[in-house]
Amino acid sequence: MSVLLSLFMGALTAIMTFLNGVLAAHLGAYASSTFIHLTGLLLVLAVLGLVRSAPRGRKKVSPLLFSGGAIGFLTVVFASRGFLYLGVSLTLALGLLGQTISAVVIDHYGWFGTPVVPFGRGKLVSIGLIVMGVAVMATT
Repeated sequence: MSVLLSLFMGALTAIMTFLNGVLAAHLGAYASSTFIHLTGLLLVLAVLGLVRSAPRGRKKVSPLLFSGGAIGFLTVVFASRGFLYLGVSLTLALGLLGQTISAVVIDHYGWFGTPVVPFGRGKLVSIGLIVMGVAVMATT
C-alpha cells in the first residue's frame, strides 16, 4: 500500500507543480504560495474537524522539527518559479535529483537520527543515470 501511495504522491506532485506554477504566473510566487498554503490549512482544519483527532502526547518537540513548514514553503516557491522557465518535467526531474542526493547523504551519515545506510557503488551508478536522464531532458 505504501508503494502505491508513494506513486500517487508523485503523480499529485506533478499536477501540483503545474497548478502552482500557473497560479504563480498570474499572482507571483509569494502571493500564490500564500494562497496555496492557506488552502492547505483550511483542508487540514476540515479533516481534523471530521476526524476529531487530538494531538498525541505533550512531550517537548525540537524546534528543528517545525522547519518542515519553512521547507515546504520554499519548495512551493522554487517549484513554481522553476515551472515558469523549465516546465513541469524538468523542474520535477531536477527536484528529484536534489532529493535523491540529499537522501543518500542523510542515509550515509545517519543525520537526524536516521539509521546509517552506507553509500555504495550501486547508488553512484543510479545517481549517474538520473543525472544523464536530466541532461537529456534539459537538452532536448
